[in-house]
Amino acid sequence: MRDLVTKGVWPLALLAALLLTSGLAGCRYDRDDGYRGPSGRSYEEPYPSATDVHRERAEILLRAPDREVVERIIADWKTTPRQAATDLIARYGPPAEATRTRLVWHGNGPWKRTVVVNEEIAHDFPTRHFDCVEQTIDYRVPPDWFSALADFDGSIIADRTPGEISSRCDREEMNFLALNLANELICGQRSIEEARLFLAEVALAGVHDEYQRGFLFETPRAAQADPDRPLAPMSRPARPPARP
Repeated sequence: MRDLVTKGVWPLALLAALLLTSGLAGCRYDRDDGYRGPSGRSYEEPYPSATDVHRERAEILLRAPDREVVERIIADWKTTPRQAATDLIARYGPPAEATRTRLVWHGNGPWKRTVVVNEEIAHDFPTRHFDCVEQTIDYRVPPDWFSALADFDGSIIADRTPGEISSRCDREEMNFLALNLANELICGQRSIEEARLFLAEVALAGVHDEYQRGFLFETPRAAQADPDRPLAPMSRPARPPARP
């Protein structure tokens, strides 16, 4: 019997003592409030729920980064996107979103969205430069014009479903120029080759600078989305009657 007590009871008692000690480790006793954990929270106080934690994180994410934070982010960027970001911050203020590789403005000036990425995408038209600034407006491009826009300028992006058109270049001025000519192309005012020659002339010779100062057409005020249409399920041919 003594062996049973020694082998069975004492180990359990020792385990209970260890659990009690570890449970109070880091706690302190307050005469008025009782035991408090290492964080100082009373054991009678409720811990924040997952919803509270997520809400707090969401509030942090919704706060626009200040200029100092953004400047620290772009300090190590590549040359072209760093200069583009600096120019846009001076013109529109800090972006609404900022990550280590991307800045995003929403509703800045005439644009629906402006995105600067820490990339240098090589583009040889009209001369060698590096695309890094993509700017977007609401604009419904007819589907049969998508190919013509690509022939005119490979950095024009038409997005049918949300009803958007974007231009990606190294400077905002060039995005104005490209989209003004894209509109004239769609409206039948210029051919693809005429639009390409005119863009090169403006970019290289500095003439017709009004094309680079803003939009020469009225941008749509309402959404231009094209959600397409559902496709009815194809009817299957009737099965031939079974042979008797």
